[in-house]
Amino acid sequence: MSSELIASLCINHFWDGKGPSISEIQRIMFKELHCSANCWMYWKGSVIVKNIIPGTLENGYACLPGFSHMVELLNPGSSYSIMVNQIDGSFFYCFLAFEAYIRGYAHMRKVIIVDGTHLYGKYGGVLLSALAQDTKNHIFPIAFCVISKENDAS
Repeated sequence: MSSELIASLCINHFWDGKGPSISEIQRIMFKELHCSANCWMYWKGSVIVKNIIPGTLENGYACLPGFSHMVELLNPGSSYSIMVNQIDGSFFYCFLAFEAYIRGYAHMRKVIIVDGTHLYGKYGGVLLSALAQDTKNHIFPIAFCVISKENDAS
């Protein structure tokens, strides 16, 4: 059993960035594979997983262009836009409207509700959502936008 195999099998248990302890990984591997390895292999496997699952905010922003490509590939007709400062590469805004939401809006009341919430943390920003209502007053999402700050340009 290699540390890469251990990493691939226990990657789903690392949901919070920390993941299970070495002894918990041993139990998981014994339960799934019915074999064991030394503690060093389990530790190396956990290090590999922690390097695969980046939990930093910078890595999250760096994944946005790849996410944009996947939205275009898997959801044709969707609208996705990212604006980045050309000088220093800082984030300006990200807009997303899935094609199903766009088509569904045709059957909603022609009233759009815009709601926002401030994002607190290292970078801050605002999460905006555009919503509509159907004839039974159920909320229907139309689009989402994350902006660096509330202004008219975003």
